[in-house]
Amino acid sequence: MSAPDRSAGPPLPRRSRSTTATAVDFFACALCWVVQIVAAAVTFLLSAAGIMMTDPCGPAVDCGGSVWIDRAMGLSVLAGFGLLAASLVACTTLLFRQRRAFPAAIGFALAQGGVFVVAMMMVEQAGVR
Repeated sequence: MSAPDRSAGPPLPRRSRSTTATAVDFFACALCWVVQIVAAAVTFLLSAAGIMMTDPCGPAVDCGGSVWIDRAMGLSVLAGFGLLAASLVACTTLLFRQRRAFPAAIGFALAQGGVFVVAMMMVEQAGVR
């Protein structure tokens, strides 16, 4: 026996997700968005506080380039808000299509953590050597 030919008939209907699953998915996405907003703010504030790390710099102490603090602050603002906007667009699109969206939100939140690590490495470049 061979499989029936489905090309002649109408397409099979797609199963819709339950409202509970959609609500839980939206709540998980919203929680990840809050985490991203807090992480972006912390990254920016710690980058700005990096100026205080260069206080002992002077003629007797060799320091890195202070331009790294500006670069870290720019990175934290641009990447932080860019990742948040991309996360909002991607997750909203997935939610409207009734697809699972929280893995994308988790991925964007982890990317925000990566931005934090890179920004702190840039601030370290401006510190005392």
